[in-house]
Amino acid sequence: MREQSVHQSLSTHDLNHAILNGPITQVMLKLALPTIAVLLVQTLIGLLETYSVSSL
Repeated sequence: MREQSVHQSLSTHDLNHAILNGPITQVMLKLALPTIAVLLVQTLIGLLETYSVSSL
């Protein structure tokens, strides 16, 4: 159990180091991708709902 917490803290440290010292463009894209994906899905659903309601 202790090994798992040590592993998690190392990966957290690596992530913090990458965010603070890595190239900003790559970090921002990695953080933004989930939000972009959700927005695209919401837009697609909105378009499909609009199309289905307009065909009534």
